[in-house]
Amino acid sequence: MQNLFLIESTDSFVIDYNIKELINKFKIDLSCIIKYDLTTANISLLIDELNSFDIFAKQKLIISYNTTFLSAEKDLVEQNINKFEKYIDNQSNNILLLITPKLDNRKKITKKALDNFTLLNNSMDIKKIIKEKLNDYKMNDETINYLIDYLKEDKYLIINNLELLMNYKFREKIITILDINNIVIKNIDDNIFHLIDNIINKNYKEVFSIYNKLIENNEDITKIIVLIYKQIRKLYNIKCLNSYMSNYEIANKMKLPPFIINKLSNLSNNFTKDKLLNTICNLSILDTSIKTGTVNADLVFYLFVFNF
Repeated sequence: MQNLFLIESTDSFVIDYNIKELINKFKIDLSCIIKYDLTTANISLLIDELNSFDIFAKQKLIISYNTTFLSAEKDLVEQNINKFEKYIDNQSNNILLLITPKLDNRKKITKKALDNFTLLNNSMDIKKIIKEKLNDYKMNDETINYLIDYLKEDKYLIINNLELLMNYKFREKIITILDINNIVIKNIDDNIFHLIDNIINKNYKEVFSIYNKLIENNEDITKIIVLIYKQIRKLYNIKCLNSYMSNYEIANKMKLPPFIINKLSNLSNNFTKDKLLNTICNLSILDTSIKTGTVNADLVFYLFVFNF
């Protein structure tokens, strides 16, 4: 069985996804995953680990990050390439995964690695991944596109929620847009933004729909209040800065994307500075009251919404 694998990527999703696939494929116990960073370690340590056996584990997964001796980058630690080559020719039953930002195909050692290692997928088409993971489940293209847009192309969230949807529909094995609306929760910061937007517009039905979904997904009421507090504080800061700075300058100062500043700036136009400042103070008091248990958390949220 092939036990040598290689990833050429700096994309954290690509790396994490492939590692998870290897763990599932070889049924690796999480306690048997050992990671090395070759900016501080020598490949000799990995080889020694690969050649050692644990009587309680069938296989270990050894992961080497920053395997720069396969790239054009200069190694920060001198590597024992000779020992590595010998291991390729006489490998153990354990699994080795090398991760490198960019392969230098001119190097002799890189050519040998490519001849002996399985190069894992480094260009992740999220639609293709979804279709592969569905197996015998049915999910049409419209629904797949809706899930991707709904979660703003966040690959981590998409895969995690796809598994959630598959568990939810394990009997029918048909996933629909309605299922996504009922089960999938967006990024919490995105939900908080929509929550505030709907509070401002007094769209109470949508406000409590978002709130209840957050609670059902085990989001703590204190966390929700804190996140609302942070967003209102951003509105206040933008309101103050808008008097003498452009949105582009504010984005640079607050280290936020310009489109976020534009959205928050538009929201801030609904309030005076005093109103925002009073809301910040009230949310701070509410947060303290909830943490000390002196008030009912749900009741506090409802009163905040109707008095906003």
